[in-house]
Amino acid sequence: MYTTNGQTFLKDYNMTQAAEVSSKIIPFPEKDKDVELFFFDISGQDCYQSITSELLGQADLLVLVYDCTSQESYNKLQTWYDKVKQKNSKSLQGVLISTKNDLSGARQVDPQQARDLAKKLNLQFFEVSSARNTNIDLPFQNLAERLV
Repeated sequence: MYTTNGQTFLKDYNMTQAAEVSSKIIPFPEKDKDVELFFFDISGQDCYQSITSELLGQADLLVLVYDCTSQESYNKLQTWYDKVKQKNSKSLQGVLISTKNDLSGARQVDPQQARDLAKKLNLQFFEVSSARNTNIDLPFQNLAERLV
């Protein structure tokens, strides 16, 4: 075990540096095809700006995610979108995802406000809840359909 920033981790734990990479395979049995999506979860820390800029320039699809119980999280969406557009000359398609929608009593962001932003940015809007496993696959299915 080791400790950093007041948190304790198992010795074999690898801390995320700049970006975490993951993938998801979306099957399309009716077309006898699978689409594999690769995701770069990018750190917002300033010390990773050069790596972040390079990754943003390589994106083919865009996924913006915010926590509906945090106005601050929502307020950062436009900044992230602008960073992507600044580094990437492609006409990116994508999704805007609102998380923690099971916590309706703690909601700070009106869904209509997010729908309006998604429309302005030409993104599809989805509300999901990991805790209730609600609509989790829909945004990924939507992205994969654009590639089939």
